[in-house]
Amino acid sequence: YDEGGQGVSYHDTDAGNTGNIYRTDDVDVGSFADGLYNIGWTTNDEWLEYTIDVAQTDVYDIDIVYAAGRPNNTAKMGVEFFEEGITLFNDLALPNTKNWDTYTTLKKENVPLTEGSHILRLNIETGGCNIDKLIFTKAGATAINDVEVPSLKVFPNPSSDGQFYLSEHVNWEVYSIGGTKVTEGRGREINLSPLNKGMCILRVDHEFVKLINK
Repeated sequence: YDEGGQGVSYHDTDAGNTGNIYRTDDVDVGSFADGLYNIGWTTNDEWLEYTIDVAQTDVYDIDIVYAAGRPNNTAKMGVEFFEEGITLFNDLALPNTKNWDTYTTLKKENVPLTEGSHILRLNIETGGCNIDKLIFTKAGATAINDVEVPSLKVFPNPSSDGQFYLSEHVNWEVYSIGGTKVTEGRGREINLSPLNKGMCILRVDHEFVKLINK
């Protein structure tokens, strides 16, 4: 989520980061065993903003990866371009997964997005969910998380120092989870140490593989 503080880039109903990791503001951040992060301890009417760059005007599917472990509760969320007055969707129910560590994916289909930079506001309308990520894919296409390069080998993956090595000499591109190209090159070595820790997507030709930069 964007930096800016309470009431600017997020609204959180209690002071401090309950998970006490990643950042020192008031957003409650949890972690996975692999070192990646999630938004947790959500309550009604909280929100977070993310700056996104839409490469092409089109209709997209949005995969929401979440967990919801509160009994007798259905969390709900919505997404909007608040400053533009555009609601992408709201009142989307996130069915209970029965455990805070049990994540599932809910697809919101056919969301129109226009090319360019936008500030996306994620609204927690009814709390009781952990949000891992949102994955945007052109409607009818295959999500990048669902395909991997069958022949190309990447090692080590995860990498503790941001250095990755490829089994072949190729042209490659690396994208953020939000779909923004962060670096590109040619060869058998990729250095992601200058980037923030987390997951990126390696593209070689028309195939993709996940990179974990720990």
